[in-house]
Amino acid sequence: MPPTLTLQYHFALGQLDPYVGVGANYTWFLWTNSPLTRALGYGDAVNIKSAPGLAFQAGVDYYLTKHWVLNADAKYLVLNTDANTPFGQNTVHINANTWLVGLGIGYRFGLPMMSAPVVAKY
Repeated sequence: MPPTLTLQYHFALGQLDPYVGVGANYTWFLWTNSPLTRALGYGDAVNIKSAPGLAFQAGVDYYLTKHWVLNADAKYLVLNTDANTPFGQNTVHINANTWLVGLGIGYRFGLPMMSAPVVAKY
């Protein structure tokens, strides 16, 4: 997945902790090729430019205990870039707006009585 850095706001509703976020990502395109340019005899000569983009996020943490948490998360990435082909520079404009959806389980380290910047409590 493209690296994404988000600033999140947690609503801290106790055991259930929904959040929203906004941030930035940077996407690298590796090993790109085109069946069309290959069929025309130009080989795999497509170069999609790496680019930054915006990220919007919504998710929820569900605390099973004070240390174990279940997580569901969705990010929407807004990414616009150009591609070079054998037919010229920047001949293709790409809008790669996409969704990243994830599920996870986490463990929060530390003693529960320590003062830490943890916003979810129950």
